[in-house]
Parts: sequence; C-alpha cells; structure tokens
Amino acid sequence: MAGLVNDRSYQLKVRAVTAVGPGAEAGPVLVTPLAAPAAPSGVTATAKTATITVTWVAPPTGGAQITGYTAVASPGPATCDAVGATTCVLGAQSNQAYTITVVAHSASGDSAASAPSSSVTAAAPEIPATPPVTDEKLDTPQSDDKPTAPGATITLKGSGYAPNSTVELIVYSSPVSLGTVVTDDKGEFSVDVVVPPSLPVGDHTRAAVGADKDGNVRAMRLDVTVAPAAPATPATPATPPLAVTGAATAVTAEAGLLMLLLGAGLVRASRTRRLAPPPPPHAHRPRLTAVRGCGPRPGIRTGGPGVGVRPTPGRCTGSAA
Repeated sequence: MAGLVNDRSYQLKVRAVTAVGPGAEAGPVLVTPLAAPAAPSGVTATAKTATITVTWVAPPTGGAQITGYTAVASPGPATCDAVGATTCVLGAQSNQAYTITVVAHSASGDSAASAPSSSVTAAAPEIPATPPVTDEKLDTPQSDDKPTAPGATITLKGSGYAPNSTVELIVYSSPVSLGTVVTDDKGEFSVDVVVPPSLPVGDHTRAAVGADKDGNVRAMRLDVTVAPAAPATPATPATPPLAVTGAATAVTAEAGLLMLLLGAGLVRASRTRRLAPPPPPHAHRPRLTAVRGCGPRPGIRTGGPGVGVRPTPGRCTGSAA
C-alpha cells in the first residue's frame, strides 16, 4: 500500500499471472488504507534513582493497529520502548532536568509526538554505609590479586545499568566517593579512578551503585588490597663543584710571580753588596809633598779617611797634591 493516502478509498483491479502469461483481469476491489494512530496523551514522568519512569494513555482506536511506543527524553539521548504496554523506564543523569514525549508506531506509520511531560530530575544513587552485598563483580584490566598502592590509578568496568544513567563509584572501609560516571547506550561504563593517597593499608572494597534498565538499584563490587607505597629512591649525591678558573686564577698567578721576582731581586742585591771589593787603603787620603828646605813634620790627625793633617804652627807646610 506504499504511496497511498490514509483514510482515502482506492479502487484496485486484480489480474492473475501464470507461466504462460497474464490471465483475465478480475473485477475492481475497493480498499481504504488505515490511518496512523493519533498521538498518545497524558504523559507522566516520575523520577527515581538514576532513572525516570514514564507512563501515558494510548490513543483511541479507529486507525491502524499500534505495534509499540517510544518515549523520548529532552535533552537526549535517552529513550525507552514499550510493546503491549503504556509505560517504560528511561536512564537519566542525576544532575539533569528532563521532559518526556511519546510516539506510537503502526504499520501505517508513526503518530505525532505527544505533549511533553512536566520537568523532572532523577535522584542521585545513594551511597550505602557498608559495602553492598552482591555477586556482581566489577571488571578491571589489572590483576585482581595484585596489591594496589595509595595514589595509584585503576580502571573499573561495569555493565547491566540503565543506558545513559549516573553510576556512583565508592571505596570502603569507610565510604569515600570516587565520583560518578554516565553509562553508554548499552548501560556499560569504563573509567579510571585514583586510589585515595590517605587510604589505610589493608583490605578494601570498590563499589559501583546505580540503577538497572527497569529502575531497580544495581550494585557491583571489587575487593582489593592496598599495599604500602614503595619507598622513595635515594637521590644521587651531587658532584662536588670544580675549582674556579678564569680571571681570578690568572690574577693570583700573576701576583705570585711578582712576589717571586721581587724576592729574587732582593737576594741578588744582597749578594752584590757582599761580593764587592773593599776600597784600597787611604784611597781618599791626600798626599804631602815636601817643600825645599822643609821636611814633613809630624802633625795631628783631625779626621778619618780622606781628611788631611793639620800642620804644626811655626813650621814649613807641605802642599797637598
């Protein structure tokens, strides 16, 4: 019936076809395609833990048979489907307000979208005071029996939650929130978390708490052992600094050389004084020359070397040469 307008009558003719060719044409047949369903009404959204339960009223009969419904959250991308029922559950983020519309499906096409519901916000998953009791085990690429050091990063993987919903991550003994994660459209997640540096050494439990696709609380857990942090590697001793070279060293060397030269000069001068020959005796004493008729007479010495003899009064004096 593709290409026909609903609720409009059409006259159809039928012709039989055989192996030898088309047969005789049958009489005309009057048909009227069924209309697509009307839009659902009375849409109600009820917030639950990380989910929203949606209910609505089916449209009146008279058109094509309804084969199912789809509820659509705004903002998206969360949706949920229902077949043979007028309710379904949407996954939701706990910090986001939503309105919901519903569409009916049939062989003749989809209905128009319903009027939106009132705005609702899902509740955040509650953190249990003690580790949840469950056989559902969180997955991790790390070895289950390998101790974890404080401050280390570990990957946690979970599944079976409502699509596009909030999951709370917790570590025990005393519950400490590690944050939240939003599942994908399959209700799964994979996230890296950091082991709190202050977490005591010993046995602990990591847990993920959220809701399943039916709106029921769902918990998964992973038991781990926290080991002491590895001791820090001692630092390599620093290499002693090398001797300073350059201008300062050059100045010191020059000063030392100058002192050596000065000392050598003083020693040489001292030796020169010791080795010089003494002056000849009476080198500076004046000579006396005799005067005719007079001879040298003893006199009185009045000075040291180089000083003449004072003549005796009343006698001939010699002339100093």
